[in-house]
Amino acid sequence: MRPTALAIVVLLGAAGCAGPARIRPPEPPVALAEQSFGDLPAQAGERVLAARWWRAFGDPELDRLVERAVRGNLDLRRMAARVAEARAAAARAGAARLPAVTASASAQRSRSAGEVWFGDRINDRYGVDLGVSYEVDLWGRIANLQEAARQDLAAAREDAVRAYHLMVAEVVRAWLDLGAALEQAEVARRVLEADRQRQKVAEIRFRRGLAPAPDVHQAQQRVAQARARVAALEQQAELARHRLRVLLGEYPGGGDDLEPRLPGVPDPVPAGLPSDLLWRRPDLRAAERRYLGARLRAAAADADRFPRLALTASGGRTSAVLRDLTLGTNTFWNLIGNLTQPLFDAGLREANLAEAEARAEQARLAWGQAVLTALREVEDALTVEQAQRRRLAALEESLTHARQAVGTAEIRYRRGLEEITRTLVARDTLLAAELGVVEARHALLTARVSLYLALGGDWGHEDDVAGGG
Repeated sequence: MRPTALAIVVLLGAAGCAGPARIRPPEPPVALAEQSFGDLPAQAGERVLAARWWRAFGDPELDRLVERAVRGNLDLRRMAARVAEARAAAARAGAARLPAVTASASAQRSRSAGEVWFGDRINDRYGVDLGVSYEVDLWGRIANLQEAARQDLAAAREDAVRAYHLMVAEVVRAWLDLGAALEQAEVARRVLEADRQRQKVAEIRFRRGLAPAPDVHQAQQRVAQARARVAALEQQAELARHRLRVLLGEYPGGGDDLEPRLPGVPDPVPAGLPSDLLWRRPDLRAAERRYLGARLRAAAADADRFPRLALTASGGRTSAVLRDLTLGTNTFWNLIGNLTQPLFDAGLREANLAEAEARAEQARLAWGQAVLTALREVEDALTVEQAQRRRLAALEESLTHARQAVGTAEIRYRRGLEEITRTLVARDTLLAAELGVVEARHALLTARVSLYLALGGDWGHEDDVAGGG
């Protein structure tokens, strides 16, 4: 994937060399067209559910949890308001391309002094008129601003989809955390039961004079430590269950019906994953849209330095008698064309252009940084997964030897051939190995979640590269 990263950076650098006023953005992909998104968050949720990467873990219960979270997570609903805000801004920018029509009505009464014998004179005047104003977009300033607003809308929609992806990944991680905590608590309970049996053996051997009193005290201490370990792991599991329920949009203390098990170890990642998979990531697509929007605003700022042509038309009727307004008399109209060219503005428009170009450059660099960050996240996830696979294999081998050592030590202690201290050390080693295997499996599965998130989905669904998923 590294050659592709270099090519992307080179292309971004080349794109920054051309003047923003002369660059037209490409047509948005199908997934970014307005008809691809309707009501949010529903449509964004459907797009995320279509990614279905979590199904690789093979647990139907996880599938149901993800769907519940997509439908019920409260934190996602604010994204709909953000998209609505961007949609309103796009509509406002587009309104400038159409004529503005206004209607008005007026009534006027005036009083003037007349001759002494005739008294004051009262004059009434009524009028209705319709006005139309329109700016001819000679240089594409308004069109660029409208298209920039559309790019902002597309970016806001991609941000909404990204929020859903992050939420789903958080649900899967919480599900894995809960599964790991439950398995570790189960291991701790087995150890507690074994320690209780060992305490009984130590007490029997002490009563028969075959073991000293310290053996009993050590066994009792081990049982107390095991109880404390069980309590801590059960607390950890309950907290993970609370977090998962909140992600589902439910009351955290909803019961103990969530009892996941860690799935099996996934197959290794195939070699040669195409880097084009990254373009499914909504954050990269949003960064691209923001860059194009910034370029369009720079183009609009450039066009603002040239003359503007405004057309104004108005017409109506006026009469001294209100009822005569319905007649065809006293009609007036006018048409005005206004061409303005800024001659001196103390550098205002040049400063606006420089500011817009600087923002476009920031957006270009942010896009490039987002690409590099995405590549790093993929490489990190691959590195962690490979390391955890090696660690898991070593811990599983250690667990096999630890079980053999415990079995031998238990037999020798029961026969009076070994002190209890060696048996306790062997049990500690076995416990560490068992907990370590669970933790390594959990870390491996979490790394796979990070890889799916970094790639924008599973590599088994290349048709999702376009984002239409």
